[in-house]
Amino acid sequence: MSVDVLNTSIRGCYNMHGSLLPKYRGRASVNWAVLHGETKTGATFHEMVKKPDAGAIVGLMAVPILPSDTATEVFSKVVVAAELVLNETLPTIVSGSIEIQEMDITQGSYFGGRKPQDGIIDWAMMGARQIHNLVRTVSYPYQGAFSYTSRGKMVIWRTIMAESQDSFAGPCLWQKNNQVFSTACDGGVLRIISAEIEGRELCPAGFPDLFHSSFSLC
Repeated sequence: MSVDVLNTSIRGCYNMHGSLLPKYRGRASVNWAVLHGETKTGATFHEMVKKPDAGAIVGLMAVPILPSDTATEVFSKVVVAAELVLNETLPTIVSGSIEIQEMDITQGSYFGGRKPQDGIIDWAMMGARQIHNLVRTVSYPYQGAFSYTSRGKMVIWRTIMAESQDSFAGPCLWQKNNQVFSTACDGGVLRIISAEIEGRELCPAGFPDLFHSSFSLC
């Protein structure tokens, strides 16, 4: 935004950002935090300056990111935090008693937008935790984490990290005790809670018809 425009405001121009600035400046901040396995994020109210998300901080509140939270679930927490920050901060702006904390952007990084193709799963390179975080990042209402198999496009919507157990050598899909699992290239195991193949639900009962006992993903 033009500095001249910002300077027209009598009481300053402010923005609410969905991260604990200066971490995750830029776009899709909640998604990036989930993708990187952060355990917390939040809402930061800050002054607007020429450089994006770089102005002095006037209020912030942290929220937890649980191990299986999706980006959408985290965003809902951030919205509540933003409302509370605004409720506390706006009166001080009106009264002229607002306190500011200068932001050191060298302590954070700037992130760009995300595209649908960023949801692709690289089974040969990504470990179980990385895949789990990607699934959480792009689950509903986003496009989902996906890969292509000989049976068609597979989209994974929900996973949980599984306890160490007997499994097929990865990367592969397999079924046990009426549940579907995937083994990643690092040997980590995910339980697949919700997925589909070419729009058809990937359920334990139908797994043998598609893949027999297991199916290689590389």
